[in-house]
Amino acid sequence: MAPGRRARPRDRSDRRAAGSSLVQPSWRNRDDLPAQNSDRPAGPAPGHQALILNRGGAVLLVGTTCKSGLTPPGGSAERNELPHLAARRHIETETGLALPLARVLAVDYVNMQLLPEGMNFVYWGGRLVPTQEQIVRRHRPPAEIVELRWARRAELGGLMEVDQHRRVEHALDALSRGAHLQMLLRGVPAA
Repeated sequence: MAPGRRARPRDRSDRRAAGSSLVQPSWRNRDDLPAQNSDRPAGPAPGHQALILNRGGAVLLVGTTCKSGLTPPGGSAERNELPHLAARRHIETETGLALPLARVLAVDYVNMQLLPEGMNFVYWGGRLVPTQEQIVRRHRPPAEIVELRWARRAELGGLMEVDQHRRVEHALDALSRGAHLQMLLRGVPAA
């Protein structure tokens, strides 16, 4: 390149990145978006939970055989699984509900020495209508789910581990302020 001339910025959408053998695919809409780059090494799987309220404002909690205390429904993403779809999958398995999860209320970093999930995302699952509450009551979850319970905010501290309780409290505070993050997939809102 001639002295004094600047290199033009690279268009990374369809060219190879410098020093990389990966080609960034172009896509037209959210349905064409690949689940995840499968060439990436496996790392810690973030946790994905949903804050779900009933008509009276109580929080839906799940008791499992693998954790002490109750938690919001959710779990870890598998390799090549989109985060909001991981949350949907766990929530449907645990509660019977199929909910859109496009807003993130809280993101919590946990030291990986304590839990395998280094980052935990809390999505807004919504305030349920009577038919959805009935689905939860009638649902028969897998054997590792030992309890589905609605709890008022004042009860949460006595039912949950401290970190889970703080996470839910911050999510409830964000919800009351109307604060949330939009879940994006390569810059496009997730549905």
